[in-house]
Amino acid sequence: MVTAFDTWKCHICGEERPNGKISVLTKPLIINGKACGKQNIRYCNDRPACIERAKEFSFSKEVTDGVRKSPKHSR
Repeated sequence: MVTAFDTWKCHICGEERPNGKISVLTKPLIINGKACGKQNIRYCNDRPACIERAKEFSFSKEVTDGVRKSPKHSR
């Protein structure tokens, strides 16, 4: 029987994977040069491409030099 947390979706490749094949990388969320939270990025721990891309991945849409701009600066 599969329960809600037996599988997770990889944030990198988008594939649903078994719990044991997913790891989480926690990175600071930087907005306007200040750390204002954390982001947890799920990635396939058995796929080199997902591992490498997770290092650079951010949920922020507007990122310049690793710094997300706040909405008032993105116009």
